Amino acid sequence: LRGAKLRIRRCEYPQASLILDSVDQLLATCQISHADSRWGLSWTLRLEIATDLNDTALIADLKQNLRIHLVRYHWPATHAEFLALEGNELSNGGQLEEAIAIFSRGQQLAGECGQPALVHRNLRGISMALLRLGRCRRTPSEPNSSSPGRSTTGASARAAAAFDLVGPIGFDPD
Repeated sequence: LRGAKLRIRRCEYPQASLILDSVDQLLATCQISHADSRWGLSWTLRLEIATDLNDTALIADLKQNLRIHLVRYHWPATHAEFLALEGNELSNGGQLEEAIAIFSRGQQLAGECGQPALVHRNLRGISMALLRLGRCRRTPSEPNSSSPGRSTTGASARAAAAFDLVGPIGFDPD
């Protein structure tokens, strides 16, 4: 599955899909129960591909399948991945407050299961949503601290922590 993730990060979707097809075939051939989290991760990676390619029918099918299985089985890392994708969709649709809530839950789950890359992904989503809301701002003269006079509790603290992880973010609203 790491190979598929790498291909997705490189936008090599056909190759990623082939890897995921092989993984799914292997899981099925070995009669691995759907309770195994590798199924969920495979579906989540497929959802990421479908989202990037704007395949709305496949997105709906994968989301429905994932929601059923996320309720049925305890897959915190897969759930955190799913929430990052959901948060991005909400953020892209302008539902920024809802996105922050989803990213916050994803960040919590990722932290609980020891997934620092997922923690970062969800924190980045919180940061970007707060930026778009105008509730978080980083200036070049303040590269490693939250802006003076701003609250650093709750979501703002998580956004500041995300900034510290990824560095200054340039934002030009024009």
